[in-house]
Amino acid sequence: MKLLQQLEKNLLDEGYSPRSRHQYRKWIVAFIRFHYLRHPSELSEWHIRLYLLHLSCYRKCGRYQIRQCTSALLFLYRRVLDLPDFYLPEPQPPEQPPHPAFDS
Repeated sequence: MKLLQQLEKNLLDEGYSPRSRHQYRKWIVAFIRFHYLRHPSELSEWHIRLYLLHLSCYRKCGRYQIRQCTSALLFLYRRVLDLPDFYLPEPQPPEQPPHPAFDS
């Protein structure tokens, strides 16, 4: 069974809504394309962090989108690729320099 077919089956089995299934599929396809069509089983945590950094810095995705993408990728690795111990810490937003008006 192909990866995206497995993903769709697992999402249906878990009871995800059609909209959530569409979004998870979109994030996972974008992740695979970002890494030049390599299979996710060949990619490590470092590759996921690189993709999330790309989303936040270059595509200017918001916190909600980053969290949704992270959830989709965790679902892919834990449920579809059957790596239950796969762990990815919550991404931290970059620190912003203090505003000049509040300098003392």
